[in-house]
Amino acid sequence: GVEDVVGNVFEWTDDWFAEYKKGKPGTSEPDPHGPADGKYRVMRGGAWNSFDPAWLRPSFRYKDLPTKRTHGIGFRCAKALP
Repeated sequence: GVEDVVGNVFEWTDDWFAEYKKGKPGTSEPDPHGPADGKYRVMRGGAWNSFDPAWLRPSFRYKDLPTKRTHGIGFRCAKALP
């Protein structure tokens, strides 16, 4: 459930990183997709053991090389609702 969105790891997403584009209020995509390729992948969320409280938000967004491996990175699995 939604209570399990944040926990003990950052979570890789399927998106390549790009800065969000600013638009008119209320006109942004509900799920903006990143570019088709890039250098960095997007990670979301964070860990309860972080030194920065902002990392606890499920919406926290971070980028890193897709080859990055550490005990603090996992995967975010999602499924579209019918």
